Amino acid sequence: MNRLERLYSDISRLGRETEMLDAVVIMLTADHLQRPAANDQTQYEVLVKLINKGYGLADAINEKTGHAPNYDRPEITDPSHVIHAYRQAHQQVVAAAALLPSLPEDEHIQHGAIRLRPGEVVPQRIAETVIAHEDLLSAWTIEEADPDSALDAVEAMLRRLIQIDKAPAVTIETEEGDRWDLAGGGPRIFGDRENIAMWLSRGEQGDLEFEKPIMAPPVWT
Repeated sequence: MNRLERLYSDISRLGRETEMLDAVVIMLTADHLQRPAANDQTQYEVLVKLINKGYGLADAINEKTGHAPNYDRPEITDPSHVIHAYRQAHQQVVAAAALLPSLPEDEHIQHGAIRLRPGEVVPQRIAETVIAHEDLLSAWTIEEADPDSALDAVEAMLRRLIQIDKAPAVTIETEEGDRWDLAGGGPRIFGDRENIAMWLSRGEQGDLEFEKPIMAPPVWT
């Protein structure tokens, strides 16, 4: 099935993952936002990066669809601006995503260093959201995400590694029955989707089983 046929269920799931992160963001004070997060970032840096990716994704979709909304995007100059900008970025992505069915299935949308087909756009944003949520190092973990969102996270990170020619020669298999042969396949890595996601995003091995020692891929950015 073309993933675009699941667009509206994907948008709904993006809304749920966004709301879960929103509940955390709204509680963060200026002091909290300066706390350490994953990959040598602060919580503020994680959230601003997520916001800017959302704006960029909305712009990339609108460019392809010929839609030209006049967005008001005040600069984030203070931690108090984060929650408004976060919600605004989500709204703009969802509005732009509603136009994706007007594009050919094989159209490519440039998003940073990667190219996305229309059906991959919303899963990409879901991935960015759940990984950012995990990267805040709050009480929430990716184990609490929807199982399909964990799969989106893994697929988004693998897509990036393949497209930037940094995929290691490994075979990844999950407890859920997924399998990916990267760079022609190689030593087996086995575990659940959530642990695979953590290894791909920041090199944490967790409960993964490795057929042989393997260097972690470049961290998710």
